[in-house]
Amino acid sequence: MTILAKNFFLPKHLASYILSKFNTHILHYLDITLASKSTCQMKYPPVFIIGAPRSGSTLFYQAVIERYDLGYLTNLHCLFFGSPSLAEKLLFPAKWRQPMTFNSVHGVVSGLASPSECGAYWYRFFQRKPQYVSGKDADSHKMEELRLSLNMLSETFNKPFIFKNMNCALRLQPLSRVVPEAIFLVTHRDIVDNAISLLNVRERVFGSYKQWWSMEPPQVERLKKLPAHEQVVEQIVQINELIAENATIIGNHKFFHIQHEEFCSDVYGVLSKVERFLSSHGIQLKCRDAILPKKFTISKPDISTSIKEKIMDYAAQK
Repeated sequence: MTILAKNFFLPKHLASYILSKFNTHILHYLDITLASKSTCQMKYPPVFIIGAPRSGSTLFYQAVIERYDLGYLTNLHCLFFGSPSLAEKLLFPAKWRQPMTFNSVHGVVSGLASPSECGAYWYRFFQRKPQYVSGKDADSHKMEELRLSLNMLSETFNKPFIFKNMNCALRLQPLSRVVPEAIFLVTHRDIVDNAISLLNVRERVFGSYKQWWSMEPPQVERLKKLPAHEQVVEQIVQINELIAENATIIGNHKFFHIQHEEFCSDVYGVLSKVERFLSSHGIQLKCRDAILPKKFTISKPDISTSIKEKIMDYAAQK
């Protein structure tokens, strides 16, 4: 969007509008048309990183794609979300990659070649509101298009592909139906630290703890009526429960759980477990020539003592 505005001397809002229309009307059509000529059989089962917001998913995502030769969506792919496969064929974003800095802001990693959640790509197929999508609420035609698009990505990259989009945890039923091959890596974090981190983001983004931020579980309207410290605990608990319930239906053997604190303390040890898990599902990971830190600092977010005590007391009841 910024590139388009600078190169063609367009106002930023106009550049954004033009790029959005180009993606939704032209690139989307090309993506599905080209994908319809491909085989329906996926060469590699897609891997999804999911979990509650602020659970350490971005750090884990960065480490995985730094360690292994995987396909993934970059910020450049996301500029052309209507057809990231075509963007890959024409622009080769992976060739622009730089060594990972393991920095991010609220899950966003700066740099065109950096990994992206690419929400715009997923909103091609799923509604924006409500965020939770049950199997019966998903648009069957769009689900067919999603299957085609994912398969096109797999063919274009010709390697295992990993996605990190946390809202996919709210779409597990339709996802598992349209992509029964899918495998899920679930990130977890100490619930008190996770809740404090969520409140801190609220304050940074909105200037207050009161306004909801990020993923909305099915009962979000009821949760918004609770005190802020209860909201964030419930947000985490309900998302994790939703994942657990769907894992029982989809198959627990397709889900691997990563504890943030364990990962930070033993990066290579946890990645080895992930590698073995994916191998058991036919996904053989090839290591890249990259060296990761053996450990990451375990972040302990700070907040007032009174709010922390409220979080701890409420979390203890869960």
